[in-house]
Amino acid sequence: MARELRADQLLMDERKGRRLAVQEGIPVIGLLGVVLLSRRKHLIPSARALIDQMQIEAGIYLSHDVKEAALASVGE
Repeated sequence: MARELRADQLLMDERKGRRLAVQEGIPVIGLLGVVLLSRRKHLIPSARALIDQMQIEAGIYLSHDVKEAALASVGE
C-alpha cells in the first residue's frame, strides 16, 4: 500500500514488517522516530513527556538505553 500511495515513509514498528519494507526499498519510520522528528521540528514541547505518556497510557515499551539515546538525540 505504501508503494501504491507513493508514500514518503511507512509508519511501522513491528520488526518483521520493517524488515520486509526495507528489503522492498520502502523507507520506514517508527513511532519513536515520529516523536523525535516532531520534537526536532518544534511541533511538540517535549519528547520525554510524550514518550513517558505513551509508556504509561499505551503500554509502549522502550528499554532505558534506547529511550535515553533517543532523547539525547533531541537534546533532552
